[in-house]
Amino acid sequence: MIENRLNQTIRNYLREMKACDYSSRTIETHAGMLKHFLDFSMKKKLSCNKAVDEESRHAFLEECTFAKAPQVVNGFFRYLESGKVVKNIGNQVVRLPEIYENYLIYHERTRQTTIDREKRLRRMLESLYLYLRNKNLRLENVTIEQIDAFLEKCNSSRAPSTMRDNRGVIRSFLRYLHLERGFFEKDLSAMIVSAPVFAYANPPKFLRKKEIRQLLHSFEFTYAEDLCTHAMVRLGYSTGLRPSEISAILLDDIAFSKAELSVPRRKGGNPTIFPLPEETVKSIAAYIVGARPKTDDRHLFVTLSVPHVPSTRYAVRKKIDYAMKKAGVPGSPYWLRHTYAQNLL
Repeated sequence: MIENRLNQTIRNYLREMKACDYSSRTIETHAGMLKHFLDFSMKKKLSCNKAVDEESRHAFLEECTFAKAPQVVNGFFRYLESGKVVKNIGNQVVRLPEIYENYLIYHERTRQTTIDREKRLRRMLESLYLYLRNKNLRLENVTIEQIDAFLEKCNSSRAPSTMRDNRGVIRSFLRYLHLERGFFEKDLSAMIVSAPVFAYANPPKFLRKKEIRQLLHSFEFTYAEDLCTHAMVRLGYSTGLRPSEISAILLDDIAFSKAELSVPRRKGGNPTIFPLPEETVKSIAAYIVGARPKTDDRHLFVTLSVPHVPSTRYAVRKKIDYAMKKAGVPGSPYWLRHTYAQNLL
């Protein structure tokens, strides 16, 4: 019986909340709201799997007017996705139309993203697809007003960071439809306006000139490790590249005669050519001549120990982070990227 199985799952969820030290008031709120969800599923005579799919979640939130409903139900569905549920109950995978699936394939091919991020994109596209289907709207005829209405509903009771992320997912999807597929005459992605931000609680941090000098002058160049890390730091400071983009640089991407760096494999799929300052060119050359192991691999940065495989983004981040701490400079490797942006400003 759906009542027994879904009710048991809800009880397990509330027990886990208690084990995680949620307040009794919060647990009480969740219990009351999920009782409404159980009643909704019973009234609609939904099967267990149907009761906990995306379509039912949207239908319940359409019908329920309580302010806390999105927060409670979304938390419950995240619990379902975690796998900590009774047997034979969980989310059904919504098979999206071909245009959605093609975008997910395109995104996976052109971006360096994690599995969790890909799941997050799919959930957001499922939400858009189900919203349009419930409203009897066709994707090819959608207007920016309808997209705004979807985002307003989807972002209800969400944290500002989640709202920004949701807008970013839909903006990227619409840009793909316009530029890659010619789906729309106008680029709807440019019409999605972010919420106004009057002040940042945690603004981007960057290094001052004194701190940059302190970092760059901290290298002794006694060991190959110093030459390698110095080249990474120079690249991060003079180009604003992410650790993942630094780790992906190939020897063939560097034009020493032109003092240029080509970055064809960039997040967002936008290839770029960076002019390289003389000091950055010298640091790369010093690393290649004095530290880089002899290997057939064409990546610029490879591990210094055998086997010589390409350095990962985590290794790049770790090396730069260690150098900053050793130099007594505050911050993280991403501060180099912020510093580059601040210098442009």
